[in-house]
Amino acid sequence: MKLDPNCVRDVLLFLEAQPYVKKNMDGDIEIDAVWLGQISEKLTRYPEEVIYYTLSKLHEDEYIDMTELWADDHLSICCVNFITYNGHTFLEQIKPEPIWEKTIRIAAKLGIHSLPILGDISGGLAGALICTKRLASSHPPPSPPPWAATQRGGLLRLHFPQCSNLVNPSLEFLLRHRKVCLLDSSRPAWLCTASVLF
Repeated sequence: MKLDPNCVRDVLLFLEAQPYVKKNMDGDIEIDAVWLGQISEKLTRYPEEVIYYTLSKLHEDEYIDMTELWADDHLSICCVNFITYNGHTFLEQIKPEPIWEKTIRIAAKLGIHSLPILGDISGGLAGALICTKRLASSHPPPSPPPWAATQRGGLLRLHFPQCSNLVNPSLEFLLRHRKVCLLDSSRPAWLCTASVLF
């Protein structure tokens, strides 16, 4: 049986919305587990056996805490007690819809759908998005930059008045954290152009 990554995400999103910890009538705190039947009723696009298989794999990887009891070769009890910290961390990586869609496309191209790899891919995409937004933010650099910049699509073109003086901290940050290619070597030495790929 194959693990359905969309089912993994849908199950975790459903479980996250459930109130696991409640106060009972005596004022004591107790765990209110979520039963397999409750999940199946809500996520009707997946057969119950697919949901169970997903829950069992999430439990094996310690993304959820689950109680199950088998009697005479059939499942008698199956309930999720709570999402673990690892499960919450994984869900935060795969929760944003645009990042999830890109993650699934990349995983399909690679032919890999293991949970840690899905988390790594979506975490990398989220990190790239954060870095891009930081660089594109409207906050001015601490000192005036020694370049002029133009942006076209995913390409940021920087024009340096002096190639030999690349010591500005803001520029050094760009050179360390992005792929920077020096272009236009035919121009005079006092004008140099670089491109930063996003």
